[in-house]
Amino acid sequence: MPGGHSNAIRGFIACQRAKGINAVALSPKAEGGGAETSWEFPLAEVDCLWTLRWPTMADHFKIAASSSLLNFHSVNRRFAPLLADLRRAGVPYVLTSHGQLDFQSPWRWLKKFIYLNFVNRGPINAAGLHLLTQFAARRVNLLLPGYCGPKLVQGNLVTVPNPGTAPPASRNDYQIPQDAFVLIFLGRLDVWVKGLDLLVEAFARLPPDRFQLVLVGPDWQNGRAQLERMAAQHGCGSRTHFLGPLYGEKKWALLRMADLFVSPSRREAFNIAQAEAMAVGLPVVTSTEVSLAPDLREADAAVLAPLGVEPLAKTIATIAADAGRRRVLGKQGNAWMQTHCDPDRAGVRFQEFYHSILRKTRGA
Repeated sequence: MPGGHSNAIRGFIACQRAKGINAVALSPKAEGGGAETSWEFPLAEVDCLWTLRWPTMADHFKIAASSSLLNFHSVNRRFAPLLADLRRAGVPYVLTSHGQLDFQSPWRWLKKFIYLNFVNRGPINAAGLHLLTQFAARRVNLLLPGYCGPKLVQGNLVTVPNPGTAPPASRNDYQIPQDAFVLIFLGRLDVWVKGLDLLVEAFARLPPDRFQLVLVGPDWQNGRAQLERMAAQHGCGSRTHFLGPLYGEKKWALLRMADLFVSPSRREAFNIAQAEAMAVGLPVVTSTEVSLAPDLREADAAVLAPLGVEPLAKTIATIAADAGRRRVLGKQGNAWMQTHCDPDRAGVRFQEFYHSILRKTRGA
């Protein structure tokens, strides 16, 4: 159950069903409706998370309390009535933290500590915690000192099509010169959180005869208009391509076409698009402030740039000038993704985690 409408749940559920688990999903309806989506598994979309109840869910999916486990893909106060239902019915639940169970400063720690220990005790009562990064695993001990249950430290699952099934996108289709060095960002156009203001200004400082920037993803709070104005002010509007949200093979083809994935987020728990870029062997530049930074640094799976226009521009230029380094990053990023996000490998750990919780709940 994701806390928001997200395609991230698709690979997660598909992986579990492939392992013989009767995995189903609940999700809030997308804002504004959106296009009809075809899912390969049972999915129920709901209008309101506050009104969810276990008996209704059990009846809808024909599942029994004795053999069920719920994985909430966020820490959300709106789940409180449902969590109370689950505790009464004896149904264990796991909470996946997308940044809610870590912190970057003492003030953030204090606010979260009070909230998680005195306002929303859902995490402390969970049968298990799924933490996306080692950073979060270390910080959660300080946020929830009373939590004694099991923890799974594991990234999100990412399902990638066979890289040989389709060629890269044609640069001609997007008015991109064949000899250009293409930077790509994939994700919602959340300017501040994703650091896209830094990216556009850093891009403007790169040689205009060589670099092109491609931004792929849905608009977010008028982020596209803001970025378009920035690009025009910095004189790089004609080299900045806004393609909107793209899915499926169009998305994969664009990732294969690009030369470097850049995501200078000011904060990020786990960037699925970044893992998808790694999956196709695309070298990655991200920021030192993301929760995944220590893991990526240790594996040399990505280049970490300090937050700032000048450091980001310098990092991009350095990587663009070193084809050998890009090949190493592509190879090691792919290896990291295979270990931590591939459903066939990492998915087994979820299965073992769930089964251990169910055995404990049943007293087996």
